[in-house]
Amino acid sequence: IDEPDATEGGDKAKAAKRSDPLGFDRVLDLPSTEDELEEIYPEGSGEIRAENFVPAWYLLEYHRNSSFEDLKIGLGHLREQVAKRKRGPIEFVKRNINTFLRCYDTLNAVNQMLLRSESKCEGGTMTDKMERLVQEASKTAENLFSDVLQRKEKAD
Repeated sequence: IDEPDATEGGDKAKAAKRSDPLGFDRVLDLPSTEDELEEIYPEGSGEIRAENFVPAWYLLEYHRNSSFEDLKIGLGHLREQVAKRKRGPIEFVKRNINTFLRCYDTLNAVNQMLLRSESKCEGGTMTDKMERLVQEASKTAENLFSDVLQRKEKAD
Protein backbone atom coordinates (compact mmCIF):
# COMPACT_ATOMS: atom_id res chain seq x y z
CA ILE A 1 0.00 0.00 0.00
CA ASP A 2 1.42 3.36 -0.97
CA GLU A 3 0.98 5.76 1.89
CA PRO A 4 2.08 9.29 1.12
CA ASP A 5 3.90 11.11 3.86
CA ALA A 6 1.66 13.64 5.58
CA THR A 7 4.42 16.21 5.31
CA GLU A 8 4.70 15.94 1.52
CA GLY A 9 1.64 18.03 0.78
CA GLY A 10 1.37 19.39 4.27
CA ASP A 11 -2.29 18.42 4.27
CA LYS A 12 -3.77 15.58 6.37
CA ALA A 13 -6.60 15.04 3.87
CA LYS A 14 -4.06 14.34 1.13
CA ALA A 15 -2.23 11.89 3.44
CA ALA A 16 -5.52 10.12 4.18
CA LYS A 17 -6.20 9.57 0.46
CA ARG A 18 -4.57 6.23 -0.34
CA SER A 19 -5.37 2.83 -1.78
CA ASP A 20 -7.57 0.94 0.60
CA PRO A 21 -7.53 -2.84 1.22
CA LEU A 22 -11.30 -2.81 1.48
CA GLY A 23 -11.45 -1.47 -2.06
CA PHE A 24 -12.99 1.91 -1.25
CA ASP A 25 -12.08 4.48 -3.85
CA ARG A 26 -12.55 7.62 -1.80
CA VAL A 27 -10.83 9.81 0.76
CA LEU A 28 -10.69 7.80 3.95
CA ASP A 29 -11.94 9.17 7.26
CA LEU A 30 -9.34 11.21 9.06
CA PRO A 31 -7.83 9.16 11.87
CA SER A 32 -8.60 9.38 15.58
CA THR A 33 -5.78 10.70 17.64
CA GLU A 34 -2.85 8.37 17.85
CA ASP A 35 -2.79 8.73 21.64
CA GLU A 36 -6.36 7.43 21.98
CA LEU A 37 -5.61 4.38 19.86
CA GLU A 38 -2.35 3.67 21.68
CA GLU A 39 -4.27 3.83 24.95
CA ILE A 40 -6.82 1.27 23.72
CA TYR A 41 -4.23 -0.98 21.99
CA PRO A 42 -0.88 -0.39 23.74
CA GLU A 43 0.92 -3.19 21.88
CA GLY A 44 -0.82 -2.70 18.53
CA SER A 45 -0.66 -0.75 15.32
CA GLY A 46 -3.07 0.25 12.58
CA GLU A 47 -0.34 -0.19 9.96
CA ILE A 48 -1.37 -3.16 7.81
CA ARG A 49 2.17 -4.39 7.21
CA ALA A 50 3.22 -4.12 10.85
CA GLU A 51 3.84 -7.31 12.78
CA ASN A 52 1.59 -6.06 15.60
CA PHE A 53 -1.29 -5.07 13.26
CA VAL A 54 -4.66 -4.76 15.01
CA PRO A 55 -7.62 -4.76 12.57
CA ALA A 56 -9.85 -2.89 15.03
CA TRP A 57 -7.27 -0.08 15.22
CA TYR A 58 -7.23 0.16 11.44
CA LEU A 59 -11.04 0.33 11.29
CA LEU A 60 -11.18 2.95 14.04
CA GLU A 61 -8.47 4.98 12.41
CA TYR A 62 -9.68 4.96 8.81
CA HIS A 63 -13.26 3.68 8.68
CA ARG A 64 -14.94 4.79 11.88
CA ASN A 65 -17.65 6.60 9.89
CA SER A 66 -18.20 3.81 7.34
CA SER A 67 -21.56 2.07 7.44
CA PHE A 68 -21.85 -1.62 8.24
CA GLU A 69 -22.97 -2.26 4.65
CA ASP A 70 -19.85 -0.52 3.33
CA LEU A 71 -17.70 -2.66 5.62
CA LYS A 72 -19.40 -5.83 4.37
CA ILE A 73 -18.71 -4.77 0.79
CA GLY A 74 -15.09 -4.08 1.78
CA LEU A 75 -14.83 -7.53 3.36
CA GLY A 76 -16.07 -9.07 0.11
CA HIS A 77 -13.42 -7.13 -1.81
CA LEU A 78 -10.73 -8.27 0.61
CA ARG A 79 -11.79 -11.93 0.26
CA GLU A 80 -11.70 -11.57 -3.52
CA GLN A 81 -8.13 -10.23 -3.37
CA VAL A 82 -7.04 -13.14 -1.15
CA ALA A 83 -8.62 -15.65 -3.55
CA LYS A 84 -6.75 -14.07 -6.49
CA ARG A 85 -3.45 -14.42 -4.62
CA LYS A 86 -4.13 -18.08 -3.91
CA ARG A 87 -4.94 -18.77 -7.56
CA GLY A 88 -1.80 -16.98 -8.78
CA PRO A 89 0.75 -19.82 -8.43
CA ILE A 90 -1.60 -22.43 -9.89
CA GLU A 91 -2.36 -20.26 -12.90
CA PHE A 92 1.36 -19.58 -13.36
CA VAL A 93 2.06 -23.32 -13.53
CA LYS A 94 -0.86 -23.86 -15.93
CA ARG A 95 0.40 -21.10 -18.24
CA ASN A 96 3.95 -22.49 -18.18
CA ILE A 97 3.34 -26.25 -18.08
CA ASN A 98 5.17 -26.79 -21.40
CA THR A 99 8.27 -25.04 -20.04
CA PHE A 100 8.20 -27.15 -16.87
CA LEU A 101 7.88 -30.34 -18.92
CA ARG A 102 10.78 -29.35 -21.20
CA CYS A 103 12.93 -28.64 -18.13
CA TYR A 104 12.01 -32.02 -16.68
CA ASP A 105 12.86 -33.76 -19.97
CA THR A 106 16.19 -31.92 -20.17
CA LEU A 107 17.12 -32.84 -16.60
CA ASN A 108 16.15 -36.43 -17.26
CA ALA A 109 18.31 -36.52 -20.42
CA VAL A 110 21.29 -35.01 -18.53
CA ASN A 111 20.84 -37.61 -15.79
CA GLN A 112 20.82 -40.44 -18.37
CA MET A 113 23.99 -39.09 -20.03
CA LEU A 114 25.68 -38.83 -16.64
CA LEU A 115 24.75 -42.41 -15.78
CA ARG A 116 26.10 -43.64 -19.16
CA SER A 117 29.35 -41.69 -18.65
CA GLU A 118 29.80 -43.10 -15.15
CA SER A 119 29.41 -46.65 -16.39
CA LYS A 120 32.24 -46.06 -18.89
CA CYS A 121 34.45 -44.34 -16.31
CA GLU A 122 37.47 -46.35 -15.14
CA GLY A 123 38.19 -46.49 -11.41
CA GLY A 124 34.67 -46.16 -10.05
CA THR A 125 31.98 -43.56 -10.47
CA MET A 126 32.66 -40.00 -11.52
CA THR A 127 31.98 -38.73 -8.03
CA ASP A 128 34.48 -41.22 -6.55
CA LYS A 129 37.08 -40.11 -9.07
CA MET A 130 36.35 -36.43 -8.35
CA GLU A 131 36.63 -37.05 -4.59
CA ARG A 132 40.05 -38.68 -5.03
CA LEU A 133 41.27 -35.73 -7.14
CA VAL A 134 40.09 -33.19 -4.57
CA GLN A 135 41.78 -35.12 -1.74
CA GLU A 136 45.02 -35.30 -3.73
CA ALA A 137 44.86 -31.55 -4.41
CA SER A 138 44.29 -30.89 -0.71
CA LYS A 139 47.31 -33.02 0.30
CA THR A 140 49.51 -31.33 -2.32
CA ALA A 141 48.47 -27.87 -1.12
CA GLU A 142 49.11 -28.89 2.48
CA ASN A 143 52.61 -30.13 1.60
CA LEU A 144 53.41 -26.98 -0.39
CA PHE A 145 52.28 -24.51 2.25
CA SER A 146 53.10 -26.37 5.48
CA ASP A 147 56.42 -24.52 5.89
CA VAL A 148 54.80 -21.15 5.26
CA LEU A 149 51.99 -21.89 7.69
CA GLN A 150 54.45 -23.02 10.38
CA ARG A 151 56.49 -19.81 10.00
CA LYS A 152 53.34 -17.71 10.20
CA GLU A 153 52.28 -19.56 13.36
CA LYS A 154 55.68 -18.91 14.95
CA ALA A 155 55.50 -15.23 13.97
CA ASP A 156 52.07 -14.85 15.54
